[in-house]
Amino acid sequence: RPLSEMGLSVQDITVLRVLVSILFAAPVLGVFFPQVFRITAKQALHLAGCGILSLSFFNICYFAVLTRSDVSVAVMLLYTSPVFVMLLSVLCFKEKLSLCKGIACALAIAGCAAISGIWQGKLNIPFAVLLTGLGSGLGYALYSIFGRYARNAGADSVTITLWTMIFALAGTVWLADFSRIATAMQEGKFYLCAAGLALFSTLLPYYFYTSALKKLETSSCAVLAAVEPVTGCLIGFFLWKEDFSFSILLGIILILSALILAGWEKDSGFTHKKTAAVPGPSGEDAEKP
Repeated sequence: RPLSEMGLSVQDITVLRVLVSILFAAPVLGVFFPQVFRITAKQALHLAGCGILSLSFFNICYFAVLTRSDVSVAVMLLYTSPVFVMLLSVLCFKEKLSLCKGIACALAIAGCAAISGIWQGKLNIPFAVLLTGLGSGLGYALYSIFGRYARNAGADSVTITLWTMIFALAGTVWLADFSRIATAMQEGKFYLCAAGLALFSTLLPYYFYTSALKKLETSSCAVLAAVEPVTGCLIGFFLWKEDFSFSILLGIILILSALILAGWEKDSGFTHKKTAAVPGPSGEDAEKP
């Protein structure tokens, strides 16, 4: 939000978060974990999917919806991603499509709809906007799919996170207006905001999510990630003094119900049988008894 108040667009901020993340991570990893820069051709293919087909594609679709419709519509269509993850996980990884997972997924999407405020007005979405918004949800979901493929190919969480950012930068750098970024850099708080955006909103979340793919089923991870709009609402309320309506409260209840249901699901990632993990290049991701 402070970066937006400096005159940066959502496209500028997206490119900035990826660029600063790379500037943060690459030197440190180059010194302490140089093996992350050595990837195989197979790993590179999956990592390009994470960065270009997922991050770049979903951001482009998301921006397109933002310019043609309300923010609530863009958010709601983006969070159709658990449905895509669930269906793709059945096709790609032979995960079970259980009734419990289906209900959890429906609750998560309904909760996101309530939080976005889309229920409070008439739903009138042009067909082209609908398809583009669903494209953002599909792109968002593809990170889970390509991320698991990359893990199966031997890439660890740190490697996946770094190379996802590198490929994402290649796919989105043309979206930014660097003259606006240069102007914003003249303000002192720019650097603190950019650092926080890179560390706390990009590197750590993607690392944690990628690490979760090692222990949880892909579809379970997607449902659990729906806690993001809940966090956003609570931060908005406590930090920015934004409104907290009954619709938001209902959305939070629905999403938390989905998280509980995903955790209790008999065959979910929380309780599935332990399988041998594929260790990363340095062996730090090896499964421990």
